[in-house]
Amino acid sequence: MVTYQTNLKNLPKALRARAKADIEAVHRAAWKTCSRDAHRAIQWAIRSIDPKKRPVDTGDYERAWTAEKTEDGATFRSTATPAVKAGVIERGRRPAFIPIKPLSEWVRHRLGISDEKKAKSVAFAISVKAKRQKRPGLGIMKKAHPRIVAAFERNLQKELLGGGKKRGKK
Repeated sequence: MVTYQTNLKNLPKALRARAKADIEAVHRAAWKTCSRDAHRAIQWAIRSIDPKKRPVDTGDYERAWTAEKTEDGATFRSTATPAVKAGVIERGRRPAFIPIKPLSEWVRHRLGISDEKKAKSVAFAISVKAKRQKRPGLGIMKKAHPRIVAAFERNLQKELLGGGKKRGKK
């Protein structure tokens, strides 16, 4: 599983001191960052990859990232299924043989090959290629994280200045 944290340690010292006095503002800023800005930053990072190396984005990678409010910010983690999927996209993979059965299931589902024998054949070819070459990581979250931190800082400043709407109140 891939995890990135965005918290008060990432912020300037003066803002950190003000934020510690108003943890509710921190939670509101983290919620806004999680629900809106983080997904935009991830999409930006995906689009910034060379189109020849960019994975086909069906939205499942971007939607697989969730955020959990913490005491001093938010933790972003992948909920991709299988969990290793985000790790391979983010950090890469060493050359290795991929098990045929789950890969053939993926081929049938993703590539739309209904013939089981043909799906196994395609899966075997993919697996052999994976054994020959490693896959470099794309570092999508690594690229997106500075933008997420900047968004968290902006949202927190708005909340501390009273510009953010308090949830549940009009």
